[in-house]
Amino acid sequence: MTSCVSVIILHTGQRDHHLARALTAIFAQRRPADEVIVVSDKAIPLDLRVTWAHIKGNNVASARNVGLSIATGDLIAFCDDDAAPEPGWLGHLLPAFDTPRVGAAGGPVRGSDGIQIQWGETRFDADGADRLDGAHVKLNGTNMMLRRAAVKELGGFDPEFRYYLDETDLLLRMEAAGWKSAWVDAAEVHHSAAPNAIRGATANASGFKHMGQSLARFCDKHLPAPLHETAKAQFLAEQRRRLLRRFQIGRLDATQLSERLDALRLGLNGALSATEACRLKFMNEPSRSDLPKSARARVVIASRLRTRHQAHELARRLVGSECEVTLLAWRYLNSRRQVRLTHEGYWLHSGGLYARRTRDRRWSGAVRRELARIKQQRAPNVTLHANRDRSWLLCVDGNRKHIPATDDLETLQETVLGAL
Repeated sequence: MTSCVSVIILHTGQRDHHLARALTAIFAQRRPADEVIVVSDKAIPLDLRVTWAHIKGNNVASARNVGLSIATGDLIAFCDDDAAPEPGWLGHLLPAFDTPRVGAAGGPVRGSDGIQIQWGETRFDADGADRLDGAHVKLNGTNMMLRRAAVKELGGFDPEFRYYLDETDLLLRMEAAGWKSAWVDAAEVHHSAAPNAIRGATANASGFKHMGQSLARFCDKHLPAPLHETAKAQFLAEQRRRLLRRFQIGRLDATQLSERLDALRLGLNGALSATEACRLKFMNEPSRSDLPKSARARVVIASRLRTRHQAHELARRLVGSECEVTLLAWRYLNSRRQVRLTHEGYWLHSGGLYARRTRDRRWSGAVRRELARIKQQRAPNVTLHANRDRSWLLCVDGNRKHIPATDDLETLQETVLGAL
């Protein structure tokens, strides 16, 4: 018997396209989730494979509590609808909970290019500010697993943190109650940072007001009164610098800049109206899992320019044959490299072979370096290398096989699957 794992995805109705990709990543986990819950402001389910929970309003902490209240897992992972976990995400997080008093665990989050780290290992202090030498382990809500017993003991997330610092508040309360937080470097999530209340096309002044209200609430709960004004001033200065950078590059006009700063000041001086708040009340008893660990083949296809169309179609077919597929499909350019999970279910590494950060001159060297970089997350046991004459070199657990050039994809697929 193993721990039962629930995965909760927070979804807003404007991001259906992103949700489909997130679900593709969740259902492709090597250690399958025992249940998947989507908490959405849409009442009509978009996917019948999941438990769909509807919530009105825009309160992140309340949405988390709604998901927790119906979850049956004794370990509960959180992910956002604009994120895609690596295939080994759940499997890497689980061992952290072998230590009985670990109540939360999480790992790094890569940015929209799938390569640069957006949120890495860091810590925070009692004022909620991130600091490398802070006193507490910092976890991000889009890559976080919680122990049910710890969350139940603390009453879940505080719904007065409507948009910001909800997980930071919970981690502080956990630590005060004797629970620990663990950092798992191998548990990676890719975050595309879709537009929301404080970024992109859907950003608005109310989102900044909610941020200010959350920071004010955090100060009231965790800081001595004499330190409140200092913490608020530092937060306001940090957000002002961020907004000014967006103004300078033309992503905000003067009116929008002024509205957001005014809303932030208003939030810092006001209190949250918790009319939409949802307090945690578990409705289901925890269950146990007998799910086996997935034993799918983990295939990397290293395509050249002349085989790129064939490689994409082969990747789709192998995903349909229950393989975990990564496709390296660079062009002979110096454009920026990207990594993303496609809606067909395979990981696509695209961009230029001569990208500025890498400056690879040889295709074979670039493939070797990329295989080494992704080894911890993808752990490939099958590689298929394209040759210049459109033939292929198949490597399975150290054994090599030459596959002649062919336009028959079915034959190529059968050859790869037959070698597994």
